[in-house]
Amino acid sequence: KSWVIRYRDRSARRLKTIGHPPALDVHRARRTAQALIAAAELDGLPLPEDKQRQEQILFGAVAEELIGALARSWKSSTLKRNQDALRRELLPAFGEMPIMTILKPDVVRWRDNMASRPHAFNRALPVLSMLMQEAERFLYRKPSSNPCRLIPRYPTTKKERFLSHREYRSLAAVLKDAEGEMAQAVAIIRLLIYTGARSGEITGLR
Repeated sequence: KSWVIRYRDRSARRLKTIGHPPALDVHRARRTAQALIAAAELDGLPLPEDKQRQEQILFGAVAEELIGALARSWKSSTLKRNQDALRRELLPAFGEMPIMTILKPDVVRWRDNMASRPHAFNRALPVLSMLMQEAERFLYRKPSSNPCRLIPRYPTTKKERFLSHREYRSLAAVLKDAEGEMAQAVAIIRLLIYTGARSGEITGLR
């Protein structure tokens, strides 16, 4: 007779003989089986000392690494804007905090402290959310632990203003007078008026 344990180790099924009676009684056989199953379930997970080291990794120490990994899919203008948000808003708020321990209440307190600068908060929040999500991929945080989830942005009123007929006539007169000396600048401004495009889209044309 033999004591046999059948268990799953990751994706593989295992069958192992752990002893023979009467040298190994049923109680000791069960304890041995439980220890083997527990070891298989913990295989590959961080050990206590690894977890302790992870809890000491600061947000500021890995933020550049995370934003660098994300930057591959960003335009240069998007990268600059997100790096500015990181430097001006996120590092002062979270730079000295362990990245694993940043929780939703921390983000809520940061949001409350940014009440006088709602636009800055609204620009920085999605950057923080992307960094938290990337931190999960790098195993700096637990899966599905993004503390920015369901954090509302500040409501803002979109500012939009159009030139009046009088202002357009004044602008047209100025452009006509300047056309001889600054033909390219005048052409750029007229294209902006006619198309409604962004200034960078017009100045970058060939």
